[in-house]
Order: sequence, then structure tokens, then C-alpha cells
Amino acid sequence: WMYDAEQLRMLYISPAYKQVWGQVRASLDDDPRSFVDAVHVEDRERVHAALEQQLRGVQTLTEYRIVRPDGTLRWIRDQGFPIKDESGHVYRVAGLAEDITERQRAEEERAELLVREQAARAEAEAAIVVRDEFLSIASHELKTPVTSLVAYSQMLERRAQRGGTLPERDRRAVHVLADQATRLSRLIDSLLDISRIQTGHFTLNRAPVDLGALCTRVVTEVQETVERHTVECVILEEPVTVEGDDLRLEQMLQNLVQNAIKYSPNGGPIRVTIRQDDGHAVLAVSDQGIGIPQEEYSHLFQRFYRAGNSANSVISGMGLGLYVVKEIVERHAGVIEVVSTEGQGSTFTVRLPLLAPMPAPSL
Repeated sequence: WMYDAEQLRMLYISPAYKQVWGQVRASLDDDPRSFVDAVHVEDRERVHAALEQQLRGVQTLTEYRIVRPDGTLRWIRDQGFPIKDESGHVYRVAGLAEDITERQRAEEERAELLVREQAARAEAEAAIVVRDEFLSIASHELKTPVTSLVAYSQMLERRAQRGGTLPERDRRAVHVLADQATRLSRLIDSLLDISRIQTGHFTLNRAPVDLGALCTRVVTEVQETVERHTVECVILEEPVTVEGDDLRLEQMLQNLVQNAIKYSPNGGPIRVTIRQDDGHAVLAVSDQGIGIPQEEYSHLFQRFYRAGNSANSVISGMGLGLYVVKEIVERHAGVIEVVSTEGQGSTFTVRLPLLAPMPAPSL
């Protein structure tokens, strides 16, 4: 468009004016600024201000709404360019008006979607807080009775093994009771650890730890509780010593071995290897179980995550063990990696800094 700034006469208007405004050009013949009548009442002051600026020689860029004769709204992006004579006097104004309705609608939809996403995220975060509080309270309340249950079930199992008077079926029942009580106790311990991690109360008591001795202890304990698996500890170098929390490192290895057993439902060998490499202690737990899809590696150590090939199987669990393992490893300045092939098994490898050797005493 272009109009004569001195005579306020329209010199040119694009044929698209009728399509966008829904009005004929003749309505502009008397006053080229009469298009303002179609501008939404809330935007007119801004448009009038732009017109005044154009007559003073100022370029303008204005976005506003118009109301067409049929009542529909359109968004307009209007640029005005004053044209001056040699003396600097504005004698014409040219411009470009663009229908940006679809773009504006898309922006409004994006903004609305963002608001909905933020609301959904806030709701989800609130639900997570409630869930974590519930798990913390529930696990604390369950810890004492479950500890008693474990102690008494293990006592019954020992008596049944020594006395030999119980029928085989009852001995198996006592064994299942003790096994499930221990499993429940581990689950509650994991819930308590998650609560401690979230509240910053997950602490370490550091001292030199011989990983070879720890491995032997854990493997011996686990082997006594399983029948379909063979658990082996292979120590390639001795000693392999790190500075860390003995109980937490034992918990880490227990979780990895129990995870290997759980995901090897048909039985088979579980191997724990201890070695040194480039100033690090390397602990690897390997199984020949169902394996893990490669696309799920990055999610394995998230809270409550379970691999897709186990979620619908008979393999139970809440997806807590590996999350706690990763926390323990990282708090020991270490890293954990996994390599797996579906149907063939998995290897979880932990690298921890070796304990620096003590300097030789001076003579």
C-alpha cells in the first residue's frame, strides 16, 4: 500500500486488501486511514500512534487485530516507510501489511501447550514428592517388623536343618519363608537408601577395603542361598584395595549379583572378576541371562526403571537396585558401565580409584 501524506489520498492498495479485510478499496478513497475502523478496539490506540509516527518520518512496525464484516478476527503485521522530499518533508508513506493469523494461532497454541506441559510437569513432580514421602514413611514403619521376621525365619530354618524332624515339605516352606523375608528386607533397605539419597543423608564411612576379600565374602554368602546358579569369584590380582565404605561396597556387589541371578531365570553361572587396570580397581559381574536391549542402557540406573524385556515376565522387582548401585559407585568417585546381548547375558563393570600406596618410612 501507499498513500499521499499531504492529501491523505490512497495511491495504491494491493488487491489482497479485499481478501484480508473483507472490504473493497473504495472504502479507502475518502481517507486512506479509515481502515482503522476495522481494527479491534483494544488495538486502535497502537495503530493511531503508528500512523502519527509515520507522518513524522518514523518507520513503524505494528501488529494488531482486525474484525472483518463477517465477525472473524485476523492478525495483521503492518510496516510503514515514510518517503521524504529533498527538504526532509514526508510526502508519501508506503507500507506492507501481512496477514499473520495462522502464525499467531500457532504461537498461541504453542504457548497454551507449554502452559499445559508446565502444569502437567508440576503435577507429576508433586506426585513424585508424595510418592517418595509415602515410601520413606512406609519403609521406616516396615523395617522393624521385617527385621524380626527375617531373624525368626532364619532361626526356624537353622533348627529345621539341625533337627531333621520336619517333613520335607515343611522344610521347603521354612526355606521359602526365610528367603522371601530376606528379599523383603533388601527391598525395604533399598527404599530407605533412596530416601536417604533424596534427603542428603546417604553417607559413607571410608576406610581401606580389600575388594578380593569382599568378593569372596559376598559370593560365599550368596551361593548358600541359591540352587540353580553357580556364583564364582575370580581374583586376578591381589590385593585390590580401594578407599571406601565396606558396607556400602558390599551392598553394591550384593545388588549386582542378585540382579544377575534375577535376570538369569533358567539358572547358570554368575562370575565376579576382580582386577587392576591403570590405577583403578575393576569389578565385573557377568551372567548368561536374558540380556538387556541396547536402547535401554541409558535408563537402567534410573529409579523404578525395569528393562522392557522383563516388565511383562515372571521376573519381579521395583527397579531400585541398580539406582542404588550407581549412587554408591559415584560417591566412591567411580563409574559403572554395562555391556549386554539379548538372550546371551550381561556384564556390569565398576571402576574405582585404587587406594594410593603408603609412602615408605624414611630412615
